[in-house]
Amino acid sequence: VMLGPLPADFLTVSSASSPAGGGRGGVNDSRQQQERNDHAMAQQLQMTNRTQPVVGRLQITVVRATLNKNYGMTRMDPYARLHFGQQVFETQTDANGAKNPVWNKTFYIYQLPKSYTSFHLEIYDERTLTDDERIAWVTIPLPQTGDVSDKGYKLCGKLGDDMEGTIHISMGYETGPAPCVPPMMMYGGYPGVTSYMTPMQGMYQGPVIQPQLPQPPPQLSQEEIKQVCSMFPDIEPDVVASVLEASNNNKEAAVEALLAMQTN
Repeated sequence: VMLGPLPADFLTVSSASSPAGGGRGGVNDSRQQQERNDHAMAQQLQMTNRTQPVVGRLQITVVRATLNKNYGMTRMDPYARLHFGQQVFETQTDANGAKNPVWNKTFYIYQLPKSYTSFHLEIYDERTLTDDERIAWVTIPLPQTGDVSDKGYKLCGKLGDDMEGTIHISMGYETGPAPCVPPMMMYGGYPGVTSYMTPMQGMYQGPVIQPQLPQPPPQLSQEEIKQVCSMFPDIEPDVVASVLEASNNNKEAAVEALLAMQTN
């Protein structure tokens, strides 16, 4: 194996070693051309086998949270939102997760600037009739290169600093060959919008987080609507129908809202 630049006369046959005799000029020219082609191919292979530059990949898994209070009239539907400057990532919503949501959502972030030493995380309660409510938040320090972090962090919120509960986060840095194309990021950060990364070429490729399309509300039959009305004889049928429509025809959510109206 030869390492380093190849000499200019590599694989070149000197004229002194060529056989003498007439009619051999064409054969020698063909041999010289083949040797030049071999030389060029060897240089190309040498360039291809050079070590690629190495980059880092930050892996963050939002595991779960334990909250100290359930906000709202019904069980909360929490989701987490991560901020890296202008880049925003969101987990899926844990429907009816209430005070113990579980996500187990992993994000991959490539070529994070060295100036980033922490990121901000928020937990929201997804609402149907009103804007999503921010219920907890925390600033989490990033691990050093090569370190792995797997622990809980105290959450701030309406109850006070470090009084809202805890969130379990797993983090770590990995290294690998640089991708062939720079990563592309779509920025989000609005209720109902999920940020995602497009696929990248190379050894390490993060998953594509597809935006969740809204599902059409289920259609209730007249018998189901009458059944809900019969459960609340003191409430006007028009009111019951309005609550069902506002709840996207979710019978359980509508019944809980109607029960809350009776309690109030």
